[in-house]
Amino acid sequence: MWKKRKEMPALLKLNLKFDINKLKKAIKEIEHKDWNACIGGAYTDLRRAHGNKLAEIAYQKDNKDINMNDDWRKYSYQQLALTEFDPNYEIKKNRNSGTRWDRSYMGGEKKYDERAYRKPIPDLPEYLQYVFKTFGEDLTRVNLAKLMPKDRVAPHIDYDLTFSTRYHIAIETNPEALLCDEHIPADGYVWFVNTGLMHSAFNGGKKPRTHLILMTDSQKVLNEYS
Repeated sequence: MWKKRKEMPALLKLNLKFDINKLKKAIKEIEHKDWNACIGGAYTDLRRAHGNKLAEIAYQKDNKDINMNDDWRKYSYQQLALTEFDPNYEIKKNRNSGTRWDRSYMGGEKKYDERAYRKPIPDLPEYLQYVFKTFGEDLTRVNLAKLMPKDRVAPHIDYDLTFSTRYHIAIETNPEALLCDEHIPADGYVWFVNTGLMHSAFNGGKKPRTHLILMTDSQKVLNEYS
């Protein structure tokens, strides 16, 4: 049975832990890449599917005030895509959530559905490959998200858990970096984040906060490790 948003808390620490030092080392290998997934990068079509709400939520701006050709470094919230669009994606026949997501794409088209962004980037470091494998065949979109000091992601709701399930692993953080008003330490543990409830992020510290964010098209990880 798929759990719905009102059946789960906003945040839940899972009994699943990765080696934080190996994670940091792996991310060092790719952090030189463009963190532009949300500014004219890999997730542009996903932004369109969600009505371009990201501009207001993450940047506190109207979408018309954001130039997709801008230098992503000037923005307070940056994402590095670790998976990309897979044109061969099809909705699983045995998904069985009992919702329209068993047969429909977000926005009515594959390119607007984050479940289709499941293809790992070509040069994914070995330890991240191990993390991906641990999450299993239902892993979909994965990205790194960096929130600059004294900035925030405004309170918002994304979608019910019957569409997708989201997990965070803190990579670089500080005690004043909060997710849903709670600090997630960089100790390798996986946290479930309920995207169907109001959630937000704030970095009150002096250094950037970086999380690894993973989505799955099932609740297997949640059920096995909660």
